[in-house]
Amino acid sequence: MPLMTHASDVDDHKYPDPGAFEPDRWLSPSAPQPNDASPFLPFGGGPRFCPGRNLALIEVTMVVAMVCRHFVLEADTTSGPVGERVTFAMMPTNLGIRLHPAEHRRLDRRNAGAHT
Repeated sequence: MPLMTHASDVDDHKYPDPGAFEPDRWLSPSAPQPNDASPFLPFGGGPRFCPGRNLALIEVTMVVAMVCRHFVLEADTTSGPVGERVTFAMMPTNLGIRLHPAEHRRLDRRNAGAHT
């Protein structure tokens, strides 16, 4: 959910050299602590959180599961490296995905039905 978190994610006061891939930064004693970081709450929090949050999470999980079950996903790298564009929300650029029908799964279901 690329919402308005980009500015806090690239804050060089909070994360030195925020664009670098440094997974060890989270293991150091000076790593940002949970109370230092502002939380990412896409559905809000407290007594007025979004009442549809659980339904939305279940729906998006089902959509991803169904796509992964029926298709083979492949990265489309023909348009260059992946980047980002920040407008109202941060959005990836050049993040293409090709979907190929999962033929082997269709064949498995046909064969399973013939044996019953």
